[in-house]
Amino acid sequence: MHPDGTRLIPAIDSEDGECQTKMEASFTAVQMVAREQETVDKAHFLTSIARRVAVARVVYGPGKVPSDLDESLFTAERDFINSARRDLGLLDMNDVPFPQVLADIDNTLREAYRHQSQERAEIRQEEFRHRDDAHNHQ
Repeated sequence: MHPDGTRLIPAIDSEDGECQTKMEASFTAVQMVAREQETVDKAHFLTSIARRVAVARVVYGPGKVPSDLDESLFTAERDFINSARRDLGLLDMNDVPFPQVLADIDNTLREAYRHQSQERAEIRQEEFRHRDDAHNHQ
């Protein structure tokens, strides 16, 4: 628990600690070189979401992070990348020509991911029901 009592802090092993150090260093670098405040704001939001996903991995276990958190992380990453590209005078990734074959593969992968996430959510709900049933029978 964070000293302010409102946020959870993940237990960090050496590998995760290295990742967190790199993330914080990257955020600091963005703050130093970005021309636009929007880019810094998007980097800050991305860093904040990444921390929460790290907490979720501890709370839910590896591979069991709720899909809405993963979606939030991917969205924050895309928003930061687009802001950084605009900061550099480049097109947003959405405006860069994209071969249809890659779009088709991405659509297939997104569907598989959503299906897998839904199955994990159903399994978690069933586990909670079993725990509740076991607790109620004590």
